[in-house]
Amino acid sequence: MPDSARDEKTFRPERERELVVLMGIPLDNLSMDETVDRLEEFVESGRPHYVATANVNFVVAAHRDEEFMEVVRMADLITADGMPLIWASSKLGLPLKERVTGSDLVPRLIELAARRNWGIFFLGGAPGVGEEAARRLHESYPDLRIGHYSPEFTPLLEMDQETVFREVQSFRPQFLFVSLGAGKAEKWLRMNSAQIGVPVAIGVGATIDFLAGRVSRAPEWMKKTGLEWFYRFLQEPRRMFGRYFRDFWAFARLYRAERRSFLERQKTADSTRSEMRMQEDGSGKICIVDGRFDSMTADGIAHNAEGELEKGNGVALDLSGVTFMDSRGLGVLVALEKMARKNNVPFAIGAASEDAMRVIRLGRLEDFLPLHESMAAARKLVMAGREDSLLELGREGEATRVRLLGRLDADSFQAMKKKLLGAVDEAERGVHRVELDLSHVDFMDSTGLTAIILMHKACVQHGIELDIVALSEPVARLFALTKMEAYLNLTGAKAS
Repeated sequence: MPDSARDEKTFRPERERELVVLMGIPLDNLSMDETVDRLEEFVESGRPHYVATANVNFVVAAHRDEEFMEVVRMADLITADGMPLIWASSKLGLPLKERVTGSDLVPRLIELAARRNWGIFFLGGAPGVGEEAARRLHESYPDLRIGHYSPEFTPLLEMDQETVFREVQSFRPQFLFVSLGAGKAEKWLRMNSAQIGVPVAIGVGATIDFLAGRVSRAPEWMKKTGLEWFYRFLQEPRRMFGRYFRDFWAFARLYRAERRSFLERQKTADSTRSEMRMQEDGSGKICIVDGRFDSMTADGIAHNAEGELEKGNGVALDLSGVTFMDSRGLGVLVALEKMARKNNVPFAIGAASEDAMRVIRLGRLEDFLPLHESMAAARKLVMAGREDSLLELGREGEATRVRLLGRLDADSFQAMKKKLLGAVDEAERGVHRVELDLSHVDFMDSTGLTAIILMHKACVQHGIELDIVALSEPVARLFALTKMEAYLNLTGAKAS
């Protein structure tokens, strides 16, 4: 789009997103052109963002892997990269505008970068693929700045992050295209996109192979009719058969459950109009929603609540009077929680009605959203503040006792790291042992694990013994998966 035409358009503020939640995944309802415009805004903002392109495999993988679900949900923009998602959205009453695939989006962004004199960087892929992709692109865009680096293939936590950061940051690209393998690329982006500082970072999968000419794409008629998967199956039948078979049946089960719930809600939905009221509550706001919370009313509710979060005011959302909620209303709740986390502002949902909870449970968002049984509990969290609720520090005999609380992820990483290293400094002044209690941690991802490892290294450097004395079930599962018991002292630690 020419710059002059773009200047005539009115763009939504970054905080305003129309999210449709399908099978627990919040998808941005954007066309291809709107997606490109949105990513151009991201670059112009100068702030780091990461993008996910969700297809059937993404949806199924997210339901099998709690951390991957968190990674996808927290992306700054999520496109529907599969025709089954488009078809499902239509059957569930909230049709998405268009399929936006990563393999179609990346060439559009490359064209935009060439026009705006921006740089692109390929991270990952097989040896030589990034170089070949750059060579072929220079035939069409001779002046385009293109960087590439393929790190050694290792597990996520064993990657040489220092070298990766140096290669990417020294090039200063506007677009970072990451190809580290399905799931791994997105987890890496969740852990590192904020620190690496590239305005737009995307996991691109096999797109880099398409650009390098290593793999051919399906004919246009197959892409338009949703048969691109079949073309890939014909290219690699042995590798793709098992994946497609498993994903198809898993996706079908998820869709049937959501379709059944949608039809039941349509039968029982009343015509009560929505009413929203805002009340002052100390340093925060109470947002009370009554009646319908759906595609007809969600935008107004979102505008008011997001406006308060943007000002730095905590928000407690009272859903006790909600009589009907659809995927659009659920998308607003997800957007509010994401905005609150990224701005480190407290947000809580209290006393949700059974109608609202039915939709939340169907979307498998009970562990993602800050739900509280009563408004009193929600108000207490908002008054306490988000960062202050991360950690409790005290003395236990001759040891410094550190208890971590809530969610330990990329959004709380900087505050958590500061507090953990501060606890080590405190221990150095008087004692030589730190006891770390993780029994009250509801969720931990690879970023939270990184903070624990940094604390361990700091303790070793200062001659302080670090004992992990208690684990929650989610932390115990993550430690077992990553074999942390061989690295950290878990003597006496039991899952509670």
